[in-house]
Formats: sequence, C-alpha cells, structure tokens
Amino acid sequence: MTTDKIRQKIINYLDTYRKNIGVFNGLVVIHDFVEYIQSEPYTLAVIQPYLPYVKEQTAIGEANIDLFGNFDQTLNQEQFAKMPMFKSELALVQQAIREDKLHELKPAVAIPIYLAGLLLLHKLITSLPEASKERLEKASALPSLNMLIKEVVPGKNIIMPTSLYFGGAMGAVAKEIIDKIDKENYLNKGKANQSLNFNEALSELYIKGFTVNIKRRSDPSIDHYILTALFSQETLGDPIEFYTIAENTMKDLEYNRDIGWSKFRSACDKLNQKVDKSTNREVPDFIQYTTGRKGWCKINPNYL
Repeated sequence: MTTDKIRQKIINYLDTYRKNIGVFNGLVVIHDFVEYIQSEPYTLAVIQPYLPYVKEQTAIGEANIDLFGNFDQTLNQEQFAKMPMFKSELALVQQAIREDKLHELKPAVAIPIYLAGLLLLHKLITSLPEASKERLEKASALPSLNMLIKEVVPGKNIIMPTSLYFGGAMGAVAKEIIDKIDKENYLNKGKANQSLNFNEALSELYIKGFTVNIKRRSDPSIDHYILTALFSQETLGDPIEFYTIAENTMKDLEYNRDIGWSKFRSACDKLNQKVDKSTNREVPDFIQYTTGRKGWCKINPNYL
C-alpha cells in the first residue's frame, strides 16, 4: 500500500472515531486502528522503535499493579510521583502542567505512554467475546476508567474521561505516522522523475524502484511503442495522439484513424495492468488516455 493510501486510511480512522466518540463503538475504532498499525509494515516500522521500551515499562506496571488501586480513585501529584513506570515522561508532563506550558510539550514525549494505553485497550477489547452479553456489560462499565487528576496545579483539577484519553492517544500516534509520511513526501517532491525511465532496447520501464517488463515476445507490442513514443517527446508528460504513434513510431502507413484507436485503448489498459501488478499496486493508472478518432494518451502526472 502506498504511503498516501496509508495516510488516508489513518485519517479515516480518526474521522470515524470522532463520529462515535463517547460510545463503545468509538473504542472499537481505536482497537481497529491499533490492529492496523501493527499489521501494516510501514506503520509498524514507525512505532517499532518505541515497542521494546513500552513492553519494558508495561511489565514494570504489571509487577506493581497494587500501587494503582481502583481506577475510580482521585489521582494527585504525590501519586503521580509514585508511578513506577514512564517516570521521565511523567515528570516532563507534570512540569508542563505546573508551569501551564502543556502547549509547549512535544507530543512525541508521551508517545510511549500513549502506545502502552492503546495496546492495553486493544488487548482488553480483543479478549471480549463478539456480540455477547458479557461484551455489552463490560463495554458499559468502561466509563468507570475515568480519572480525576486532582491538584496537579493547586486548585486545578483535570478530568480525563476514557474517550478523551484514548482518543487523544490515538490522535498523537496517528500524527506521528502522518508527520513521517508528509516529511518523506516533501523530501521526495520533484524527485519521482529521476527514477522514471524507459529502456527501449530492453523494453523495460523503470518507476519508483521497480522494473516493469513490457515486451513479452520477440516482436515489440503496441504498449512498447506507446512508451517509446511517450519517452521520445521533448516534454515528458505531454499527450500524444494514437495516429501519431501508429504512423511515426510504428511506421504503420495503413493505420485507419476511424477504428485503429480501439487497439491502442486495449494496449493502454494492458500496460496499466502490467505496471500496477509489477509495482505491487503502487502505480495504478500509469497511462491516461482518451478514445475515438482523435484519441491520445499520456503519462499520469502523479508519476512525473
């Protein structure tokens, strides 16, 4: 899956969650989000550096579970200081709250804490039987996870409901992934053309690090001639008429403009299928075209 599609899928999770915030379906969306980022190779690579530390800190918490007591308790600054895991991260958060500078705290600081919570929620929901009375009962009980963080700053209380906390955690992790995609896209902007080329002698198209074998037999195919013509133009990306390819590149002096376009349409479709398959679905619709007597084709501007 391309990074653009990964980015959109993550945005879809966020949008779906916002529509279901405050109900159990919202937590199920978060569960599915966590499932996705652990199964998609790109997103897993983004969170992977955090996971050993998250696992280590989670184990510390599980070994000291008695310190947490009931989730309904009121947490104060003294209890925060006693937390046995994520001590450095919690210290930075406390300092930011005391100094009223939460807006200056870099979101990445809390990513390990957020991931720990998201993985815990994922584990909890995964363990619930599907469409069962037990699931519904446990779902209705989840709001009891709400925490009242009391007097972190004297006289100020912070209410942290389940939906707000886990939604914020998902948003922070999603932002980490989207920011990485956007940074890569920015750095790669304008460089796509450097890897786009067609070797006419070998009948091979090179794009995004992939090699697409165009000619499947001894005689050149129409899609081979299409690429030869497109890559021979002064400006790569300009459209070229089918009759021009037939008459100038293929040297077909008997080309019939009224019906000949049909075989070029089929060749464009076949070419797109080859490129799509050979690039693991990263380059769909490589060639754009029109049909009819004045039909033409060109390289999709997205790949220039």
